[in-house]
Amino acid sequence: MPIENICYGCQQAIEKALKSVLICNTGDAPRTHDIEILHELCKEYMKELNLSPSITRALTRFATKARYPDDVYDFTDVEMELALKYAEQILGQIKQFLGIA
Repeated sequence: MPIENICYGCQQAIEKALKSVLICNTGDAPRTHDIEILHELCKEYMKELNLSPSITRALTRFATKARYPDDVYDFTDVEMELALKYAEQILGQIKQFLGIA
């Protein structure tokens, strides 16, 4: 499986989990793929979710490659490992917040 697909899958899992926090609390979620925007909105409900801007930007960038295949940037093994690490940590926090962990 290409590294880009793994990074994209991690971004998508995080995006959908953040949107689920918003839907559970407001009944709605914005139509965006930007993890930084979603994170900012979720912080009102999940104060313990504290992601740095560099993490949210990196996660958002992982979605770009799948949508824009002409992008010349190829993700590295290190970035894939980070995507998997962030997904595990963030999804764990969100599952706990939603009471499903």
